Amino acid sequence: DIILGLEGRHDSMNLHNLHLNVPNGTSVPNLPREALLELTVTIGKKGVKPVKNEPLDMYRYGVMAPLVALNELALKAAAERDKKSFIQALHLDPLTHYFDSIPNLAEELWEVNRPFFRPKR
Repeated sequence: DIILGLEGRHDSMNLHNLHLNVPNGTSVPNLPREALLELTVTIGKKGVKPVKNEPLDMYRYGVMAPLVALNELALKAAAERDKKSFIQALHLDPLTHYFDSIPNLAEELWEVNRPFFRPKR
């Protein structure tokens, strides 16, 4: 369905909605534009278009903000080989329960992934 929509084989009356991970843009106005979010998108002749949402209320914003920060730190760590950002992302990860284990975990994960690092630009 995605390919058919991108190729323009769906008419405007037969659009499909999917949930995809896409850059926010202006879909959720009070989250960063570059944040990657799982959003409802419409697929049609003009491509993938995220559905516009109301700004998040304070509760939902409070739930989402740490996850957005975690993803931004993880992206910075990967793109810039920034170990400090990597450790900070681990601290924000809700699956990491024991802060005292993070330094050893970070060191082990960093070394295991070192062979996959691309040269810095």
